[in-house]
Amino acid sequence: MEIVVDLGCFPHRHEASIEPLIETYRPDVLYGFDPWPGLEEGETRVGDSRVVLERKAAWIEDGTIEFAQVRGIRAWDSTVMRAKNRRREWTESRFRKVVVVPCFDFAGWLGTLPAHPVVKMDVEGAEFPILERMVEMGTDALVAELVVEWHDGKMPHFTERRDRLLESLRCPVSDWRPERAPRLREVLGLLPFKRRVRGAG
Repeated sequence: MEIVVDLGCFPHRHEASIEPLIETYRPDVLYGFDPWPGLEEGETRVGDSRVVLERKAAWIEDGTIEFAQVRGIRAWDSTVMRAKNRRREWTESRFRKVVVVPCFDFAGWLGTLPAHPVVKMDVEGAEFPILERMVEMGTDALVAELVVEWHDGKMPHFTERRDRLLESLRCPVSDWRPERAPRLREVLGLLPFKRRVRGAG
């Protein structure tokens, strides 16, 4: 069985990930997780792939966590990481608010899968504690391929943590480059979202 896991799957400002991942890996099932309120949980199909979406944040434990929700053109800056505040993500305003969202222990969840997945990770800084816990638990070795967007440039003193992770991880690692697909979701009409997003998250 081929499995893809998409952490940070909601397409802010037309940065799509689900369809490109399916096109690249042709999985039997794709699991998508994102705490963004506009994501509608459920199951659907994209081509031959089953797609299961859940509105929760990947984290290092099960429960709830504060989420800095940035609305408007910089919605992709939304984060659970307090250290990521370069653009004042955690300062409440008309376009920013702090909400509480469900979260789950991603490192532990990996161990429940029936096959080694491809994991795409675009989680606005949370990749550091999540990957460190995976290394600690040994579940990084269960990942067939890790495709990650690093956010150390948006947080002070995190570059060394990235370098240590790259030395420690026991799975192939490559950089995630978000694909801009301004019309793909609308044309395919395949994914269940609460509302169409035009120009902003």
